[in-house]
Amino acid sequence: MTVAVFGACFGALCFVVVHMVMADTVDPLSRPVSDYALASPGTTLFSLGILAVTVSCGALAGSGLGLPDEVRLRASLAAVSVVLILVVVFRTDTGDVVTSAAGQIHRYASGVAFLLLTCSGWMVWRRLVTVGDDSAPVLGGLTLLAFAALVLTGLNTLEPEFFGRWRGVPQRLLLTVQTVLIVVMASVAGRTARSGGGHRERGRPVSDEIDPSGTRRPDAPVPKCG
Repeated sequence: MTVAVFGACFGALCFVVVHMVMADTVDPLSRPVSDYALASPGTTLFSLGILAVTVSCGALAGSGLGLPDEVRLRASLAAVSVVLILVVVFRTDTGDVVTSAAGQIHRYASGVAFLLLTCSGWMVWRRLVTVGDDSAPVLGGLTLLAFAALVLTGLNTLEPEFFGRWRGVPQRLLLTVQTVLIVVMASVAGRTARSGGGHRERGRPVSDEIDPSGTRRPDAPVPKCG
């Protein structure tokens, strides 16, 4: 899906640029990504990057990926879009300790967005395994890596001294992996759209399919030999 891929790539570009232009202000190894939003031009670039990811997740939620039983998946992606808006509206506090209401909303909204996106990747992986899609191992590996980075980021958030001067590394790893995760999910949606329909569950007989009118499709006739 073009919109989802563009949004993820544009968001990644914004974060690359903000890391470059604010290298003297924010230490990428020891400071969280949210610190870029506390000063110009990071405020604009951070907001644009998050909003681009918001558009990507919203596009995937709106169109779906063409996978079996994806209601909860689309709801999860839609929730990511809503929560990410809170991340932009409410900024974090300066320093290691978050005390303001806005900072708390920013912190927990970020955590919920990261968690839901990781769960979305897991749900897509399960459905790709069900339909026998070749991209299932790739997405499974990305989801596992995202989960590991999410756990490390959570530890860093609750215990800022856990990694010390390397505190910012797990969060940036998580952001990178989840951006790639969105691109892979968008590629699944794109392949489904190009194939002209959704994935069929592996081993499911044709007679079990339901046509748009709600009636069961009959089995295709078998030609007689002889």
